[in-house]
Amino acid sequence: MVVGCSRTRNTRSGWRTFNALTCVFAVLALVLIGSAASQAQAQPTAPAASPSPAGQLANGSLDVKPLRAVILVDESGSLTQQDVVKEQQAAELLAVGELSTESQVAVVGFGSSDQPGQSPTDPVCPLTERSSAANQQFLLDCITKLHRRSDTEGNNTDHVAAINEALDILRQPDSRQRPPVIILLTDGVLDVGNSPQYGPDLSQRTANARAQLTDSTFPQAKAQQVPIWPLGFGSAQQADLDTFAAGGAQVACSDQPASRPTARIVTSTSDIIQSLVQIFALARCAQVTPFGSAQLNSGSTVDIPVTIPDISTDGSIVVLKGNPKVQVSYLDPDGTVVPRQGPLGDSTFEASAGNGGAESLHILNPKPGRWTVRLTAGSDVPSAQVAAAVVWQGVVQSLIVVDPPTPSAGKSVAVRVRVRNREGPITDTEALRQLTFRAALAGPDVPRVDIPLADDGKGADLKAGDGEYSGSVTIPSDASGTLVFTGNVDGPGIAPVSLQYSTQVAAGPPPLTANISLPTGRFRPGAIVTGSVQLVNNDGLPHNARLVLDELDSRTQATVGDPALIRTVSSGRASYPARIHLSPRTGIGTTSGRLRLVDADNPGVTYAQSFLTIRVGYPKPWAERYWWAWLVTGALLILLLVILIVRWNARRKARDLGGVVISMRRAKTGLSRRTGKPNQFVKASGSGADTLSFTITQAKNNPSLNGIVSPGAKAYVARRSPSGGLELTTPQGRTLRLPQDKWVPIEEGLELQYTESRPSGAAVRRRAKGGGTNDGERSGGSGQAGRWEDRRRSGWRAGTDRASTGTERSSTGGDRARQERRAAAAQRAAAARPGTDATAKTLDIHETTTRTPDGARAQRRDGRRGEARPSWLDAPGRAGSTSDAEPEPSATASGAAADRSAVAPPRDGEPGGYGRPGRGETAGTARSRPAGRPGRGEPDDNYGPASREDDGTVPRRYGGDPPGYGDVDPDI
Repeated sequence: MVVGCSRTRNTRSGWRTFNALTCVFAVLALVLIGSAASQAQAQPTAPAASPSPAGQLANGSLDVKPLRAVILVDESGSLTQQDVVKEQQAAELLAVGELSTESQVAVVGFGSSDQPGQSPTDPVCPLTERSSAANQQFLLDCITKLHRRSDTEGNNTDHVAAINEALDILRQPDSRQRPPVIILLTDGVLDVGNSPQYGPDLSQRTANARAQLTDSTFPQAKAQQVPIWPLGFGSAQQADLDTFAAGGAQVACSDQPASRPTARIVTSTSDIIQSLVQIFALARCAQVTPFGSAQLNSGSTVDIPVTIPDISTDGSIVVLKGNPKVQVSYLDPDGTVVPRQGPLGDSTFEASAGNGGAESLHILNPKPGRWTVRLTAGSDVPSAQVAAAVVWQGVVQSLIVVDPPTPSAGKSVAVRVRVRNREGPITDTEALRQLTFRAALAGPDVPRVDIPLADDGKGADLKAGDGEYSGSVTIPSDASGTLVFTGNVDGPGIAPVSLQYSTQVAAGPPPLTANISLPTGRFRPGAIVTGSVQLVNNDGLPHNARLVLDELDSRTQATVGDPALIRTVSSGRASYPARIHLSPRTGIGTTSGRLRLVDADNPGVTYAQSFLTIRVGYPKPWAERYWWAWLVTGALLILLLVILIVRWNARRKARDLGGVVISMRRAKTGLSRRTGKPNQFVKASGSGADTLSFTITQAKNNPSLNGIVSPGAKAYVARRSPSGGLELTTPQGRTLRLPQDKWVPIEEGLELQYTESRPSGAAVRRRAKGGGTNDGERSGGSGQAGRWEDRRRSGWRAGTDRASTGTERSSTGGDRARQERRAAAAQRAAAARPGTDATAKTLDIHETTTRTPDGARAQRRDGRRGEARPSWLDAPGRAGSTSDAEPEPSATASGAAADRSAVAPPRDGEPGGYGRPGRGETAGTARSRPAGRPGRGEPDDNYGPASREDDGTVPRRYGGDPPGYGDVDPDI
């Protein structure tokens, strides 16, 4: 792209400045755009972080813990067929919805043994690991063997035999040490009255079974650390179920109250599925979202929304579809259909076998938000109710930092705890609000002290809302030996974690006191992050210290750069660099771990420690980092555009010739209104024209202006002059300056002047309010009078009733003289006309009043309009004559013409009176106007007493014409 900035010749310095600024900002905009583009092209692709084992951390793995579960399902005769279906569906959801593929599941149906050959238990599914699709399909197939027992199969309820069978299964050796759990699903109470193994006395058999539970079964469950989670429906009794829950081991996966074994009863079999899944989730410290359901009709598709929370690290979307032929697809919060197997983005997917009434999609590192489960049924699939939910868990780790690392007795110590998941430290305020942070201090000789933690920026907390929960504790003054600081994190759906930090009580002041600080910001993989270590040598002896990294998360690959070893040789304060080398294979995100300064000769002694929190990523492009420059540049460009528009509009208006009228006359003697001949004029075509072209023709030695210029004709061209007035370019190329309202000679003895006909803004406002005008103009008393000013300014034109542009003679003090002249002229005209009264007083444009010989008054009216009309208008050759009356004597007409200039001589630049040629008219023409039209805004006697005639009559005037403007000599 090429930008050209040329220097334009312009006499106005403002425009030169504007052009320069425009060029500067154009270059600036291109620089910004080019910088953004270069940054985008130069940014490399982030290298994939190689996975590293996650089980090497001090406080455990970030994988979901597998478990070993036995599901006991009641098959007694009190069940209905619908109950059996619900039990099967619930067992299927537990089998396919378990979060860990390494978990083992067994399903056992139970009834009673009432006759020889009957078995109280039916292990339909042996202990099976969910590690493969084949194993999952095996579980789905064997669960279908659950059924309602008949009398010949033993259809009573033997809970003792069922729990003993589950304990036997859970005693099988397990190299993974999976936590065991029993899920008991039953519809009734213990009933073994027909089972001979509980004694010969039928009435004592059920009591004997309860005693066996208390004396043998429950102690065995506690010994094996097996909790029992009962779920009852139908005729089940809450008291009996509570006995089962209390009889098992009272172990919990967390300190949350809901994670301890409890019994619950559902009132409807439709609630079995959701309740059983919730119990199973609580048993492994997971959570279940509410089930969404919909009616899936044959040959149709339905969507069921489910939500995965932000803190979830593992989730299983469980779907109860009923018919194996129903097809299920899963859409993430972005609307993308995710794969059933394999990775997509940061997530990994694994769908269970779909050849059953239930299926699930296990997601590692799921994208939080609203997901969509889409179920589609073919035309051969009957309508059914379908449902879906999410079983999720957040797997986290905790980190703890103690400052100072080796505290002294009686001194205050700050304790800081933070939590992380697979993505790094958790700093989201909403997610952290669901968690519980705790810390404690204990030791062999120190009683346990709980340390309240908060992330509010107060006390020991360095910054509010940064995800570090801090508190302080004072070491007892008599403390000695080992101190153990423990940090715990727990919450709903969170597998609790705990991390310990052990240290020794300092016998005296520590030899070294240090503080580690690292820079904030974003660093690309492979970068070197340089911080500092502020170290104080307290004893003055030389010491060797070393920087070490530990507790790194699985995606962070970093080492301590040179110098890792710090040698101190003198007492006092000194600063040393702390360099962290990020591997090019370090994953994008925030690192987590600890950076410690330890004694090089005794690594068990820590002088200082800090959380390692480095934002790894590629720096933002220059244009993105300096976004404010874009805003400022955009604002300036908009401002310059506005200035350009305003100035262009002002220049356009300054060049506009709208309202300009150019008049011509013969120098001194010719084409003057005093001779009765018109001024020639041309007017600009309208608003927006910046030039006015015209020619001067000499037809029969009678010069005239012509505003219509033929193509190629040599014309006069007028335009605005920067210094005021007009610049006139002649056909010969000469340039003349025309000041406003001044006559300027041109060739052939002619003179030109120009006038402005457009009113000023102040005059327009005064007319809009009905006010008067200045400069000798008669003041209007109303809005109608103001409209008269508009008509008067626009100029009378031949054959119309509008006024031509000109200068009005003032009416002040001139009425009396004009009336006297008019009276004398009327007398002369009456004397020259036979049959008229010499005492005639009034002659108007539209009406004449005469006296007949008998003294009566008479008026002549225009028969066409029915209005009063003077008889002289009917004379031949008069404009507007429409009657057949006899012509007036020629002497009268010539006398009127001769008296015209003497009675009311017009001034130069004014339009002629009615019947007298005005500008733009040729000699010998006369104006015509409608007769008898009433004036607008003025009464007939608008000139006061001085204008009344001797007999008291008032001369009528057309349209309220002001005195001296358009007057007609009565002797015409």
